[in-house]
Order: sequence, then structure tokens, then C-alpha cells
Amino acid sequence: MLDPGDIEPLPPSAGTDRARRDDRFAPVLSVNDLVARRPATVRGRLAAARTVPGPHGPRFEAVLDDTTSSVVLVFLGRRSIPGLVPGTVLMAHGTPRLDRGRIEILNPLYELLAPSQGSERFDAADGTRSDP
Repeated sequence: MLDPGDIEPLPPSAGTDRARRDDRFAPVLSVNDLVARRPATVRGRLAAARTVPGPHGPRFEAVLDDTTSSVVLVFLGRRSIPGLVPGTVLMAHGTPRLDRGRIEILNPLYELLAPSQGSERFDAADGTRSDP
């Protein structure tokens, strides 16, 4: 489970306009408070990530958990996205929808807040795990 203290943003790097960045992602809602077709921002830890083949090309799916529930971040046409691995803390912004009983956000904007603490890497293209 996610500890609320684990999802604090990292200090901004040099040259980052923090006020503008915070406005783009504000306000942050819990996954339980998401409403279909209403743009929103969520923050949490990635619980899982995988590539799903499809008739129109691959899609990369990352499950974001914020302790209240989870939402699937779907990136169409992607096999993987650097940094989006289980354990990574991030904020994501997009328009949620309900699909086959699960909440999804297609092609969200996202910001990595803290990298995964594990040393294991997941190759989404072939589904294998390896140590760096």
C-alpha cells in the first residue's frame, strides 16, 4: 500500500517554473473522486505496467494506485515508456473514462515525482524482468 508520505514531489530542478507546473496539474483528486469525461489530475505509485498487443497497434498500460483505488493510464501506440515502471511515483492529468468496468485515462500528461526504488527492470516489449 501507498504511504501518503511517499508521494511528495521532489524539489524542482534548476530552471523549472514550479508555479506554472503546479497550475497545469492542479487540483489533485483521489481516484475515488474521478468523474467520467471530466479532466482531472491524480497522484500515486505505479502498481503494474504492461504492453498489450492489439489490432491497431500496441498499447502500454500502467496502473496508478493512490490508496483509495486505481486507474489505468493507457498510452496508445507505445510498447514502453522510460521511467514508467512499477514503484514509480507520478502525477497524471487527463480525461477519465469507464471501459469494461475499469477507469482509464488515455494518453495522459504525466510528471515523474520519484523513481522506482527497486533494482529490477521490466521490458514491456517482451514481458521479461532483469537486474540492471
